[in-house]
Amino acid sequence: MKKGLMIIGKDVDAYLANHINEQYNAQLNVDIVVLKHRDKLEFEKKFSHIKNIYSMPEYAYENSASYDALSDDDIVKKIELFSDIYNLRNINRYLHYDFFRAIKKKSTQRQNYIRILSILDFFSSIEISNYDFSYGELSRSYYLICYDIMKSSGKVYLSPANIGPLKGILYIDDKFQIINFEAKKQSFMKSDDYQKYIEEARQHIAVFRETPQYNYPFLLTSFSNNLKKLKHVFRKAKNLILELRANKIDSKFRFDYISRNPFSRVLEREIYSFIKSKLINLFYFRQAKIERNDYIFFPLHVHPETTTSLFSEFSIDHVSQSASTIEYLSKSIPIANKLLVKEHPAMIGYRDLGSYSKYNQFYNVEFVGPKISQYDALNQSEYVVTLCGTIGVEALMKGKKVITLGDAYYNYFRGVKCISGIEEFPHMFKNSDEFATDDDLLSKDFAFLMYCTHFGVFNFLIDNDPKVILQENLDLFTKSMIQELTND
Repeated sequence: MKKGLMIIGKDVDAYLANHINEQYNAQLNVDIVVLKHRDKLEFEKKFSHIKNIYSMPEYAYENSASYDALSDDDIVKKIELFSDIYNLRNINRYLHYDFFRAIKKKSTQRQNYIRILSILDFFSSIEISNYDFSYGELSRSYYLICYDIMKSSGKVYLSPANIGPLKGILYIDDKFQIINFEAKKQSFMKSDDYQKYIEEARQHIAVFRETPQYNYPFLLTSFSNNLKKLKHVFRKAKNLILELRANKIDSKFRFDYISRNPFSRVLEREIYSFIKSKLINLFYFRQAKIERNDYIFFPLHVHPETTTSLFSEFSIDHVSQSASTIEYLSKSIPIANKLLVKEHPAMIGYRDLGSYSKYNQFYNVEFVGPKISQYDALNQSEYVVTLCGTIGVEALMKGKKVITLGDAYYNYFRGVKCISGIEEFPHMFKNSDEFATDDDLLSKDFAFLMYCTHFGVFNFLIDNDPKVILQENLDLFTKSMIQELTND
């Protein structure tokens, strides 16, 4: 039996942990770490098969006095000691992985370093290196610290990713690469089902080319989605009230790692963003029709998120939101082409208005909003440029040339060109041989992706997809973990 530690970012993970301990105890057994104190109180009542529930905020609260007594130099020395023991990455990087959302805007350097120290102390206190594996997202400081400690200890960290074209589960590392890539590649080549996977890949690609579908879950113009957002806001407000009430009784709640004020969210990210979205649609988005068939398509990413803050942290203009990347592309694209930049639906109203003014300065750039179909843009493009988005795989399936500016799990595909430095921009569209592929090679590359992808519905939010906590799906998820651990 393998012993695991799961960091619970969403309720879905708690359901999974309870299911593992109840149904698969002979093979796996897991303890959990919660990031909100109220989750510990709730999960203790709700999940009877989870024996150990560790509260990271509770630990921070219990040790807050001892941290306050430390000098700044002592705090730094303690962090450096952990860094040496576990070969950690730069501490300031961990803080950036939090996107500055989990940290109060006015937090001092001392407060931020104490926060990191408390996380390190916490993992040390539960003897994390004794676990066979850990499970969690690959974002935020607490996940990445856990990842680095487990890696340093020679243990496994399972981080699931949702692979759009396959609607399945893929386990990745901190570079957005398939874990145990080389071993899986060798296993795939020797598999008795090798030709079967290739044939299934051909069929999947053919179906995708004929019937691509795309929806816009974040569009503010959708009544149903606005209603869903409103329910989400009310649920957040209810949670805040419960936490504020609890704070009067138990100050441990003040040390929660992922608490956010839903009232400010209503003002800043719903009302204010809605007004901004109307202004943006009116003044900045070109009401262009997708009429050409030789676009170079550059869809913008959500920021901040893991793809921009971790998987592409040192890539070209890794946030992918400033005008600089668009300017580089504008200078670099062939004279016969035009750059089509598309805003991400989830970013409408959240980006600085000044950014849009910069985007529209370039004569060979068409900047369009999310109402323009992503698949229309894809179908009428010659190239797709992205950091590491799913659009890259979809473009490959459509037979397009793909350029990535960051780490992507599909960079191994023939037909993908990865740009690693600014000096490569002027040459990025030259030498068509670098994009050389055909349907046979594409099918083989895609077949390997299918081989590495597990069946199951993966979604962090139960409200968005209730199927994730069905017993059948929890079974599939658990079996995927067992398979990864067995093949390690």
